[in-house]
Amino acid sequence: MKHFPIFVSIKNKNCVVIGGGPVASRKIGSLLDAGAQITVISPKITEEIQQHVSDGFITFQAREYTETDLDGAFLVFAATDNREVNSSIAALATSRDQLVNVADEPDECTFVLPSVLDRSPVLVAVSTGGASPVLARQLRIHLETLIPSACGRLAGITEEYRERVKHF
Repeated sequence: MKHFPIFVSIKNKNCVVIGGGPVASRKIGSLLDAGAQITVISPKITEEIQQHVSDGFITFQAREYTETDLDGAFLVFAATDNREVNSSIAALATSRDQLVNVADEPDECTFVLPSVLDRSPVLVAVSTGGASPVLARQLRIHLETLIPSACGRLAGITEEYRERVKHF
């Protein structure tokens, strides 16, 4: 097993995204859903990221990346369109024992993002360890047909009774 599967709370954790394009935008969406404190470093950003900035959900610094940008980061995302910059970010984050994800370079990542089926509070994650994101997505789509949306509501109901059942 190449990666240890884990669900981790990043609520209010400092997450740094270097890059402001469509790839960064997708990662930011997931980070926002999980309640992260997000800082984006990039000379330019997408309209979607700009909307998150305008809404006050993320912090944006319109400039090139510097090494100090990783100070205090819990998670680091290297999502620039420059392979050398991404590699430099990965090397620095790894040397600091920070978790880092590099867009489209699974060998430089200390973690990869799975394809997620969200039936909150039920989450099903499918990963190929970065080998084939398309395959992971296709498997997730197949699982969507097998796991009804009501599964999340069922989990919520059972959560209400969990403590009572423990005492029997």
